Amino acid sequence: MKRLLVSNGYPPYEKGGTEMYTQTIAQALSQKHEVVVFARKWDYNAPEYKISKFSDQKVKVITVVNNIVFPPDFSQSYVNNEIDQIFAKLLSEFKPDLIHFQHLLGLSINLPTLAAKNKIPFLFTAHDYWYICPCIRSDHKPDPQCVLDYQAKYPAKLTATFLAVPKTLRALIPTSLKREAKAFLSRMIVRKTPNKKTAKILIETRSKKFKSILKKGRYIITPSEF
Repeated sequence: MKRLLVSNGYPPYEKGGTEMYTQTIAQALSQKHEVVVFARKWDYNAPEYKISKFSDQKVKVITVVNNIVFPPDFSQSYVNNEIDQIFAKLLSEFKPDLIHFQHLLGLSINLPTLAAKNKIPFLFTAHDYWYICPCIRSDHKPDPQCVLDYQAKYPAKLTATFLAVPKTLRALIPTSLKREAKAFLSRMIVRKTPNKKTAKILIETRSKKFKSILKKGRYIITPSEF
């Protein structure tokens, strides 16, 4: 069978829990199946939406650059038309028999819909609370405060400020320092936030869309009862 795994990152570029889990599953499946991984890649030195391919043992990995994971427009934090088009092309070329969505952060919540349109069965693994809360917090239900927290945590000028630095200079900055600089700028730069009425509409729209898409999956795997 042809298996397609979708993740917000993949080693060696990203080494978080979700990414390492995806790699482990992909390598195990590749012993009996043809496996492709489609993942977002964070690379400040590459143009947005650059597509790269490499092999990880028997696994074929396809990455797409998206450095603006938390854009100024709240709705664009979970819908990305550019990535939708890239994924649609992958489906038409690879024609997977099954898709396992590990995480869609930095990709697009529309990807499962594209799978459904192509009549490809799929399942999800909920590694964290992103499907519920845009700030990935487990201490409350989705409400307007989620949007307000998002706006405060990811200021509009932050990404533009960093991307304004020439690529040649960015390449010289260690990854750890980039992260520290991002955290510092997040605290220093203040963006205009929507009022509570607008925030309520934004979070309700997101929640409704996510619920409708999650229901299309054959299964939702969760790592714990909590």
